[in-house]
Amino acid sequence: MTLEEGKVAKVTFQLTPDSKERAIEGRIVRICVNDRDPDGLWPRLIAVEFEDPEAELKPLLDELAQKGGPPV
Repeated sequence: MTLEEGKVAKVTFQLTPDSKERAIEGRIVRICVNDRDPDGLWPRLIAVEFEDPEAELKPLLDELAQKGGPPV
């Protein structure tokens, strides 16, 4: 997959180590070099705009906030 601004991408993540993996599609709006680690595991910083993240994420983030945030 080529990462380009304007392309649709699927972002997969977990809010906590114990939560289930989720995937949400969004459009890439910005890509830049990660100046802190250009040759490392994350050589690029990517900004993604989601169509309607609240439908899935808001209840999960609210629940996480009530518990005091993610475990550190």
